[in-house]
Amino acid sequence: MLHGVTVSELHSAEYASIADDDCAALNAFENAMLAEKFPDDPPRKVEQTTAMLRGMPDHYSVNDYWVRDETGAVIANGYGWWIKDVPENRHLVRAQLEVHPGHRQRGIGRLLLERLVQAAESDGRTTIQAMTHDRVPAGEIFARRVGAEAKSAAHTNRLLISDLDVDLMSRWADEGPVRAKGYSLFGYDGRCPDDLLEQMAALMEVMHTAPTDGLDIEGDRKTPAWIRKMEAWLEAEQTDRWVLIARHDPTGELAGYTEVMWTPHRPETVQQGDTGVWPKHRGHALGKWLKAAMALRVLEERPGIKDIRTGNADSNAPMLGINHAMGFKPYMAAMWWNLDVTRARAYLGSTEGARG
Repeated sequence: MLHGVTVSELHSAEYASIADDDCAALNAFENAMLAEKFPDDPPRKVEQTTAMLRGMPDHYSVNDYWVRDETGAVIANGYGWWIKDVPENRHLVRAQLEVHPGHRQRGIGRLLLERLVQAAESDGRTTIQAMTHDRVPAGEIFARRVGAEAKSAAHTNRLLISDLDVDLMSRWADEGPVRAKGYSLFGYDGRCPDDLLEQMAALMEVMHTAPTDGLDIEGDRKTPAWIRKMEAWLEAEQTDRWVLIARHDPTGELAGYTEVMWTPHRPETVQQGDTGVWPKHRGHALGKWLKAAMALRVLEERPGIKDIRTGNADSNAPMLGINHAMGFKPYMAAMWWNLDVTRARAYLGSTEGARG
């Protein structure tokens, strides 16, 4: 054990009753890490962190490790998670590992990796998957040191509202019904209507057609129950979600959708979530129509925002083509990594791994 630090462990069932003091301690740590990645953003309010923790959906299996110093402050956090009782991604642990910049190079990353490897091994999982960011170079250095393989380059892309070409968005919206004859747009805010729930669960799986590069990841099956749990989590965090759907009117099929999220905890930013169109319905500029209509609504109904952000794989040329035309620009580079659990275990048992 490293001198002067303690490690506590938290599991899925314990989040609902987590203490206020623990929420505050994690919130302080989160804000230190967010300041490194997004220095211009406001700090996250403790109420948001508390809602995120206590509202954790019960279909997640989470192994969460908190490292504290002598004062009780959280100085590092690592967690791995997977969805319970589903056939997809039985090999995979999705993970995040962060160490406060003032406590790096002490072996804390190795300590957290050891716990994540143990969690993976205990459930027979063979791959740990995580993301690093260019604004935190220590992440990539650590990933390479432990033997992880870089698989998918990505970016957070940012659209400043001052750069949005409103005339272009209006043109795309006006051209939508012409270029996509036989299609129409409709949507909902917040909870999906009950009579749409089954169709929406099926539609969300269009995101499985997005490129995954070499990540060795399967699309998680979406269900009505999954949607309801995620909606409840967003509501607990006071996050508004708007969904806009393209429908093929002759058949009634849902062809594609886009979504955005906004929270009063970060009032100047809208987060662009998924946008996808089923391959059989592509070629009608539905993606442009959906994105333009949503952007125009954001502009009208969120007058205080300064930017829209989204995450894209660098290999997703069709989506990037639309986003770049809208005015999105690279904001932060990222890399997705796969770490073979056997390789991680070998690192931990090596001379280098023992040194941390």
